[in-house]
Amino acid sequence: MIITSQSKAYPGTVTIYDRLTLPQVELVEVALGNKPPVIDGKFALTDADKPRLPALLACVEKWDLKGFPDNVTMDNFPFTPRRQVFHLISQIFVEIAKVYNGELDIPNE
Repeated sequence: MIITSQSKAYPGTVTIYDRLTLPQVELVEVALGNKPPVIDGKFALTDADKPRLPALLACVEKWDLKGFPDNVTMDNFPFTPRRQVFHLISQIFVEIAKVYNGELDIPNE
């Protein structure tokens, strides 16, 4: 599945796998189970993104985003501008969660 980035900082597309393996599902479940601490009605963006990043790295087949490295890893994933990256991670994770939950139409089923 190809996702078009809504980020102005990182335009382009991301391709996620149509089917997830056990290791991928385990990472998605960790991220789904994580609730960042809320203080005064707010949470730190990094507290929300940190558990999602391993799932993204495992479930994204191809990163084709302007300004992203060729081989995306935990160590080189761009984290600024912070709010835009938070929204990008959220956008991609929502689509991964749809694959996880079986909410996508998979051809030839």
